[in-house]
Amino acid sequence: MSKNTPVAVKTPSSSQKTPKRRKCTDQVEVSCRIRPIAATTTKCVEQLNETTLKFTAPPGSQMSKNNLISRFYTFNNIFNEGENQKGVFDKLALPLVDELIKGKNGLLFAYGVTSSGKTHTMIGQANNPGILPRCLDVIFNSIGENQARPYIFLPDGNNGMRIQPEYQAALMKNQVER
Repeated sequence: MSKNTPVAVKTPSSSQKTPKRRKCTDQVEVSCRIRPIAATTTKCVEQLNETTLKFTAPPGSQMSKNNLISRFYTFNNIFNEGENQKGVFDKLALPLVDELIKGKNGLLFAYGVTSSGKTHTMIGQANNPGILPRCLDVIFNSIGENQARPYIFLPDGNNGMRIQPEYQAALMKNQVER
C-alpha cells in the first residue's frame, strides 16, 4: 500500500439500516457529531454519506508532510453541523431510554478532545437542552404507570418483612390508637 492510498478504518456497524427508533441490541454503536467550525478555520472533514467521513490533513500539518492526505472513517450515525439537539437525542438516546424504562441496560457517553462539543451535546443550554436533560424528562414523565403503589414494610418477627399497602397500615394505626 502506497503512502498516498487512503486508509479505511471501520468502526462497529449494524448489518441492517438503523431506523429512527431502532430496537436496542447488545452491540456497540459509534456515532460522530460534527461541530461547526469558525469561518477562518480550514475545514478538514467531509461527510461522504450517512455513515462515512473523509478527513483531509490541513496543508503544512505533520500528516500532510508524511503524505497521509486523506483517511476515511465509518460510523453507525453521523450528525452534521446543522443537526439540532432534538435530532441527536431522538436518534441516539431515546431508543436507549425506552429500553431502560423496560428494564434493559444501556450506556451512552461522549468522548472527544477539549472543546469538541461534548458538554453541548450532553447538557446543552436552558433553551436548547442536550441529551441528559431530555433523557431525564422522558424517564420522569414515563415512570408513572411503572411506579409501585405506596407500601409499608413491617417486621414480621422472623427476620423478614411483611409488605402492607399504605391504606391498611393507616387502618391498623387507627385501630391501635382507639
